[in-house]
Amino acid sequence: MLKLNAKIAGIVISFLIIAFLMQDLKCKNCLAGTDSPPQELKLYLVGTWDFEDIKDGKVIDKSDKHNDLVITGKPVFEEGVKGKCITLNGETDYCYIPNEKQNGLEVGDADFIIGLYYKPDEDSYKADNKRVQEIVTKGCPYTEDRLSGYEIVTRTDYGAQIYAKFGDGTINQQAGYKSSLAVDGKWHHVLVIKKGGLIQFYFDGAEQYRLQPGKHLSVSSPDAFVIGANYLHTFLFKGSIDEVFVYRFPSGIPSGLEGLISNLVQNRQK
Repeated sequence: MLKLNAKIAGIVISFLIIAFLMQDLKCKNCLAGTDSPPQELKLYLVGTWDFEDIKDGKVIDKSDKHNDLVITGKPVFEEGVKGKCITLNGETDYCYIPNEKQNGLEVGDADFIIGLYYKPDEDSYKADNKRVQEIVTKGCPYTEDRLSGYEIVTRTDYGAQIYAKFGDGTINQQAGYKSSLAVDGKWHHVLVIKKGGLIQFYFDGAEQYRLQPGKHLSVSSPDAFVIGANYLHTFLFKGSIDEVFVYRFPSGIPSGLEGLISNLVQNRQK
């Protein structure tokens, strides 16, 4: 009888351990939009697009903000990192939300997190007019070299690289990763955290650049939120994009949520 009870106890303990590990895994995935985030975090989710749900010419936003992307051109929805992704031809394909219809995608004075998977077309960068390709943009040049808004860009004209830039029209703050891996034709994950004047840039789960705290910029732009191009619908991206998500924290990232953000970074490591 004692042996039987011990065996039953062992089975129960094993079940509890498995249940705990599954819950921990779900927690690690929740920020990426693959699972519903916990309620305290869901409040800050302002956009998540997995390119699975297409309706009436739009990519449906899975957050509560209804930031559906208008599809332009004829992109292909095919096998991606998790389910379907969007594949853009670099000439006519992109998605956007008009500024007057976007809900919460403005940074302003808030803390901000944006993440995505991308797979560039390596050969496309060989053309002179394709050496700069925009993955995500909400902003435009206020002056010749000053951005008003934010963007994630790949480029090869000054060495292969990918970076995120935030600007208030007078000052730019930029963090990124300079490597041939940035445009090597393979899937990569990018995560950008803007916390006050600090910007952290993660590439495939590893922090590649940390812009030390500087001026806390008020980042705003009257332009559309665009995936696959810039505000003028030029510098179009050729390749695939998947699992895009945006979080906005108007009063700063609460200390109780920093552990979830750390889990997200760790979950992207290869």
